[in-house]
Amino acid sequence: MAALVDVRLRLLGGAEIKHKVFVTTRLGYGTNQAKERYVAEVIGSAEAAGMLDGGVDSRQIQDPC
Repeated sequence: MAALVDVRLRLLGGAEIKHKVFVTTRLGYGTNQAKERYVAEVIGSAEAAGMLDGGVDSRQIQDPC
């Protein structure tokens, strides 16, 4: 079972809202997953464009960010 925690927030008008939020203990998990997806996308785009043909320049991929 996923670890769900109740999070209570108070709005400016005083009303309180509650949400059940998934909690994980590994710091940076979401950031790490986003970076892995981004790197996979950049590599896939480079492969599709024929930039990874095994030549000298195929060891580096330009990152637009």
